[in-house]
Parts: sequence; structure tokens; C-alpha cells
Amino acid sequence: MRKIRTIITIIAITLISSYMISGASTNYANPNYEVKFYLKADQVLDSNYKLKKSVREIFDMPSSVTKMRVQYLDDAVLDLNTFGWYCRLRKKEDSKAFELTYKKRYPINEGDIEATLALAASEGFDAGEDDYEAQMDWGYSKQTLSFSNTKTFKDDDYSGMDLPNLKDSIKVAVNEAPGKFENWQYKNWGKSILEDSKIYGYVNAKRYIGTFQKAKTYIEVWEILNEEGNGYEYVVEISFKADDYETALSLRTDLKELLQNQNWLEETDILKTSMILNRY
Repeated sequence: MRKIRTIITIIAITLISSYMISGASTNYANPNYEVKFYLKADQVLDSNYKLKKSVREIFDMPSSVTKMRVQYLDDAVLDLNTFGWYCRLRKKEDSKAFELTYKKRYPINEGDIEATLALAASEGFDAGEDDYEAQMDWGYSKQTLSFSNTKTFKDDDYSGMDLPNLKDSIKVAVNEAPGKFENWQYKNWGKSILEDSKIYGYVNAKRYIGTFQKAKTYIEVWEILNEEGNGYEYVVEISFKADDYETALSLRTDLKELLQNQNWLEETDILKTSMILNRY
């Protein structure tokens, strides 16, 4: 019996040591989590495309909103998008500064987060990366690992919700381009695409802020050009962030159940960035 216990102990120590060595060598990024669902616009919006009071009450949201305006830069054949990159400019009405975000996305296939983290690490997005925020976007059925580099800038030539024109957008995006984005495929890859880019947008959105089980929760209503190009489609997104997987899973399960019980949940993933890039 003692011999068996000794063998088991040796095996256990070997496995733990192997795991620790393996974990140390991978040096994977440690993402936070953003859980995101889409809501049925005809169920949650009124005739003026505002969030219904019954929805706001559940999430303790005031009727006031934060207005946002967004546009993307890419060339005519969407080369940035092809390689999983996005360059976005955003203006919020409660801020005097513009936000410029460079984002790299990795789709997570069949829930294999570790394989995706390994791929990202092999391309330089590892635990030592300080310039990009790592995040796992968790939708209805899809998961995506993303790395975002966000900068802010001011331009006194623009006021209110106005976004920079094409010339000024390209200038600031090229000047602020971070290294990984700039040299992703070859030297000056990102900058060369931006210099030949066009604007996709702009798109107006409004954000409601409330809570779900003490977690800060957002509902955003996006006004996106429809496929025919003669009107708008309203996309409604609810989201919250969590620092760890267990919290994200627990809150996600409860939120999904609530939305299903209210018949508000769109049981699919909506790719609003793709909608914008394909319609403008």
C-alpha cells in the first residue's frame, strides 16, 4: 500500500511540475471578458427607437443616453478586415476627445480558448504585451479573442459629434499607428492600407447605462444603413464586462435566461462591424 501511495505521489508531482513548466513557457495573455447579446429591436424599442420603459426598469437604466458616432477606415477591398484588423474612430457626446482604436481579432473555434491564446502569443500578443488590452468577447454562440490599442486625440477643427473627414482621419490614424498594426504583414503594411483607405460610416448610436446583478450593464442602439441603402436597421446590443471566467459564466447564464423569458433575445450573433463595412 505504501509503495502504491509513493508511486501515486510521484506521478502527481510529475504532472503538476509538467503543468507548471508548460504554463510558464506559454506566457499567454490573460483576457477579461465581455458578454454580449443582441435583442429583438421590435420588442425592446418604442416607435421612436428608444428603449422601452419596461426594459429600462429591469436594468435600472434612466431614460437619458450617451450619444456616440463611429466610423471605420479600411481600403476598398477591406484588407485590414481580411487579416482580422479594424481601425475605428469614435466620438462620445460627453467627451471633448476622439477615440482611435486599433483592434486585432481572433475567432475562437469550438471553444478552444487555449489554442487561440497560443496562436495570439505566437504572433506577439502574449502576457508581456502592455500596449493592447486583451479581451474575450462572448456572444450567443461565438467567442472572439481581441486585442485593442486605444488612443485619444483632440482636433479643434471639429465640434459636437462631428468626426474627422477622410484626409484628417487618415492623417491621425497613420501617425498614431502602433508597431504590430503597422508592420503586421511587412514593414509599413498597416500605414500603406490606411493611406489608401476610405471611411465606412459614419454610424450613430446611443448608450443606456444600468446594472444587472450589480454588474455595470450597457444597452446600445445602433442605427445602421439597411441592405437596400434606403433606410436604417436598428441593432440593439446588451453587454457587461467581468474580470474572470467564473463571474462571466454565472452572469451570462442568468442574463440569457432573463432575456429568453422576456422574449427579448435574438438567438443568433450579429456582426455589426461587418454590417457597417459591407453597407457603407
